[in-house]
Amino acid sequence: MDETFAALMRRHYGAAVADALVDSLLGGEACTSIRLNPLHGGAIAADEVVPWCPLGRYLDERPAFIADPLLHAGVYYVQEASSMFLWHALSCLSLPSAPLVLDLCASPGGKSTLALSQLPAGALLVCNEAVGSRVGALLENVSKWGHANVVVTSESTEAFRRVGEVFDVVVADVPCSGEGMFRKSAEAVSQWSMDKVLRCQALQRKIVADAWACLRPGGHLVYSTCTFNPLEDEQNVDWVLQAFGGSSVDLQPDAAWGIVPALHTDAFGCHFLPSLTRGEGFFLSVVRKPEHSSTGSPTGGERRGRTAAGGNTPARRTSPKGSSSPAGGAGRESALPLRLSDDHTLLLDGRGRLCAFPRAHAPFLDTLARAGMRPLQVGTPVAEEKAKGHWRPLQPLAHSPLLLREAVAEAPLSLVDALSYLRGQALILPAGTPRGIVLASYEGHPLGFLNHVPGHANNLYPVPWRIQKAL
Repeated sequence: MDETFAALMRRHYGAAVADALVDSLLGGEACTSIRLNPLHGGAIAADEVVPWCPLGRYLDERPAFIADPLLHAGVYYVQEASSMFLWHALSCLSLPSAPLVLDLCASPGGKSTLALSQLPAGALLVCNEAVGSRVGALLENVSKWGHANVVVTSESTEAFRRVGEVFDVVVADVPCSGEGMFRKSAEAVSQWSMDKVLRCQALQRKIVADAWACLRPGGHLVYSTCTFNPLEDEQNVDWVLQAFGGSSVDLQPDAAWGIVPALHTDAFGCHFLPSLTRGEGFFLSVVRKPEHSSTGSPTGGERRGRTAAGGNTPARRTSPKGSSSPAGGAGRESALPLRLSDDHTLLLDGRGRLCAFPRAHAPFLDTLARAGMRPLQVGTPVAEEKAKGHWRPLQPLAHSPLLLREAVAEAPLSLVDALSYLRGQALILPAGTPRGIVLASYEGHPLGFLNHVPGHANNLYPVPWRIQKAL
């Protein structure tokens, strides 16, 4: 390990803490943890709860997750335990009943899915990932989590300045030098340098400045990294307070958690050191924007306007031909296994998909459109029109509580068949299975859809989601 890194740790934490940290990075074994999805339920063989996240669980060993259909069904998410501290941080904030939240650097979706489980039912979460190659994982994980109160975008962080001061919370888990991954990645160790730390610090400050510009007065910036060094942690929080004002929020962690408070600063922050906590390296701090603050954003933080989704053309509320009241129609035979409450509306997005979206947040989509943003996903895409008047269910509907399961035939699969389905293979279903759209499930949890035709069932599981790795 680079001696410059070790010396930096000693200067910041003191010799005893720093040496124990370095020893844990060189010889310690990374722990394995998952976070449960309360929307899907399901029993997982794990007894020890992550102290700062009631849905987090430690596992005694790391299984072959890719071979577990329950992971693909969205029953749980594999997440590093320290990162789950976001749950505790959000629980310390006083939020409105329907907060507007932005996860600015969201892929692969760990913090987004955590926020969807933790935030009030009336919240709307915008998940953004600027790097195009990382968006696919975000879309998959958010879709499997099953919530409709979500918008996925792929914009630069600077683009959100055009949206205006609208967000009650901005989560900025910024790109960093990756010191917290040293136990898991030899590449992270070999690529570390002070030059990289300084480059990351500059990028982090740019991202934070963009985040601050779209945060409403009185809103909260949640800043986090997976690093130990003060340049990317304490110094950046101090920079935020000096450059923009605001106040540091005391998150009051339990002393038993072994968290090291931010050092050499008046700001509050939490360091997770693997030598002291059961998890990898992580830092988190929350800063509250002053009530009187204004960045002069061009849109003025408007949340009202006509409804738009997935482009600059206003979307229209619609229902598929032949839909019944569960799908928003007027009492005719349902063409989709879809149950809508009064809290949701159907939107036809710019890609021709029918999407279920919270009615209360529909006007916000026009705010994104006026800012020139074209969301990749709005709410839960439930169907696409394959022929005039014929709608086929889309994969996200299989993971959604809006799925009307009693209205679709179901094929419970064995482990072997479930893995074949997740590989994208055609299946032979039992005699008597109805023709047409069938829901594939495993241990009672939906996996996705099949199209049952004479002789076999065509696999409708999305190609990018399919298991490619040999098991």
